[in-house]
Amino acid sequence: MNTPYDPWMDQPSTVARPSFDDLRRRRDELDRRTRRRNAVELIAGGAASVFLLVMCALSLARVDDPADLVRALGFAALRLGLLVSAAYVFFNGRRAEQDMARTGLDHLVRGLRREHRLLRLAWFWYVGPMIPGFVMIYVGTYLAQPEMWAFAAIAGGLTALFLIWVATINLSAARRVGDEIQRLEQLEGAGR
Repeated sequence: MNTPYDPWMDQPSTVARPSFDDLRRRRDELDRRTRRRNAVELIAGGAASVFLLVMCALSLARVDDPADLVRALGFAALRLGLLVSAAYVFFNGRRAEQDMARTGLDHLVRGLRREHRLLRLAWFWYVGPMIPGFVMIYVGTYLAQPEMWAFAAIAGGLTALFLIWVATINLSAARRVGDEIQRLEQLEGAGR
């Protein structure tokens, strides 16, 4: 029995799939960048957490009225927010176990999807947990010294701008990772 001739099958492929070494290099680079970023974040968060703990203790030692207590509890809430963020990164940012049945390209795409999700939701797990603490600190500062309303307003505004900037750069990074995922998925689909 003859197999029907299909001229389409004889056309050269214009899609070059990445080599295994290239995929391994890209995966290792992603892992290095993620580990480096997480280490910097955890070190900075740890230093900030110690500072906030000291500020909370000092503020609690000098509580004279409810406003001082609100400010002291704001430092505690901010520290708790940092711990929530660190826990989220620790449990959700770890590299997935190697699945030997998956291709190198599929494994890289899975890692990028995990990274994309973390970056896209940074406003929720990174910025969000810190907002109550900042609000309590600035409200407590204002209530303790209403004549310094400008300080509380300016400091609160600058903090809000900083948190918006953090959320924005993470969303921008998520878009770049999303673009890379689409590109790799097109390569994967073309190679089938």
